Amino acid sequence: SKWTKILTCEVVKPSGLPLGQENNADAAAGAAGFTFDFDEDTPPYRYLRIKCLQNWIGSYFIVIQNMNVWGTN
Repeated sequence: SKWTKILTCEVVKPSGLPLGQENNADAAAGAAGFTFDFDEDTPPYRYLRIKCLQNWIGSYFIVIQNMNVWGTN
């Protein structure tokens, strides 16, 4: 209840196939990764919470292999 939503992100499957189906373009896009940028005027925060509402197979889990966050002190 005390979290502040600072960004909403959506990744669209390149193939447009239904949930649970994918092709090589989808696999390549997933392997390449995704970038999300915060607005420059976003105030500083100590913690980030990431919530996945739905993935490409219709579930809710995500795998983060690398995450870089830049900011100011």
